[in-house]
Amino acid sequence: MKNIFIQELNHRGHIEPLVRGHGGRRTFFNSVKLCALCGLFLILTLLVPFAVHADPSVRDSGLSITSLKEPARSADDTVPKAERQIVFGVSPFDGAKYVSSFLPEARKDMLLSADADNTITVLLSDVYYWPITAEYRADFQGVHIPLAGKLLVYKEKELYRTLEQVDYIYVYPQGPSGEATQVLSGDEMTRFIKEVEGSRDERIANPNRIWASFQGPFRGFIVNLPAGNYRLVFSVENEGKTFDMEKKLRVFSPLGTGTAYQIIPDEKWTVSSDSETSQQRIYLKPESIIYLKLFPTLLYSKADYERMTSPHRPSAGMGLENSSLWVHKEISLEESGQNSLSIEAAGQSGSVKARAFLVRQTEGSALGYTILDYDPAKFPDTPPTFTAYRLPAPPPGVGVTLKIPGMEKETLRYLRCLESRALYFPLLAFIFPAVVLLAAFITGTVEKRKMK
Repeated sequence: MKNIFIQELNHRGHIEPLVRGHGGRRTFFNSVKLCALCGLFLILTLLVPFAVHADPSVRDSGLSITSLKEPARSADDTVPKAERQIVFGVSPFDGAKYVSSFLPEARKDMLLSADADNTITVLLSDVYYWPITAEYRADFQGVHIPLAGKLLVYKEKELYRTLEQVDYIYVYPQGPSGEATQVLSGDEMTRFIKEVEGSRDERIANPNRIWASFQGPFRGFIVNLPAGNYRLVFSVENEGKTFDMEKKLRVFSPLGTGTAYQIIPDEKWTVSSDSETSQQRIYLKPESIIYLKLFPTLLYSKADYERMTSPHRPSAGMGLENSSLWVHKEISLEESGQNSLSIEAAGQSGSVKARAFLVRQTEGSALGYTILDYDPAKFPDTPPTFTAYRLPAPPPGVGVTLKIPGMEKETLRYLRCLESRALYFPLLAFIFPAVVLLAAFITGTVEKRKMK
């Protein structure tokens, strides 16, 4: 007799499935299917965070989305209507570089880095809300009217500091293609500009050399405060009347410091990976070669960092209270003079020196490249591609300890070369559920044909 599912009302008044016939094997295979699907779903759930770079969004720190002003819209709902607003242009220093953004009038709070030169400008511009990316935007190219005034800093109810507007520049030590890592004003700004202008002929004669550059000058406020909660009041006079605009300010420090290892594989030098802490071990394939670069890092709360660097996004920081973020400085340790990496393996110790390398692309239509030791005598007109520690893979199963003398806590890493067969073990986690699911599907199809 064929297996038949019949639904009847039981004595409690609800529907209950009853099975007639011999359905044991079918129930077993259905269970196998369910287990395989659950296993596959679990694996996909674990892989999604690593495969997808979600746009970070932010927690509410006293400023909820519903508390923001409803964006003005035109008659055509697809075209937001811009409003003339007084906005705060902010460029906080995250310990490695300056990140520029702005605060619309709807945003009442601001975050800045502690004990660092952050910059603030106040101006008039046309602001609109762009729903596609859920952020406020400003037409600085069309309307950019700087406002003159004072910035009053209050701590609790007392006036803590009065800031005047000054001229300043952003300095790019690695040239225009690098990051702005310093702000100069006053005599330091004047001296730096003269040095750059005075070396113009030398810069033209040596175009391949990395030359520091600057952007500016700009006029605004340089805000350098210790960690804490403040109140900012921008005061401007116009036609004998004083107008004040107030923002809440929270100044915060990094959660910690460290050193990140940038791992550049010889076989794919443009695709690197990072090891942020000593818990993140480095694994190599047999007979491979890697190049290591070490960067000083700062650890931030990801929610605070997103709200500091993206105040134009109302959702910045939501849901990231328990997440952290490492920020890498632009200049690596080996580029700043630290050129020795200590190595310990199998009871022996040694060191490797940082060297400059040059990547030469294969000539002609064939793809490929070669990483060479950089020799300025051989390549006088070509700068090195990168400076790093070259490290071949140790024998399989041998553990290697890496560290910088005097910086053991921040730079400690563990490196290991996997045996060839160990490289295939992770594949079992993907193959086994797929095989079980396929077997259950085939078996279920055969059972259905038998039932017919």
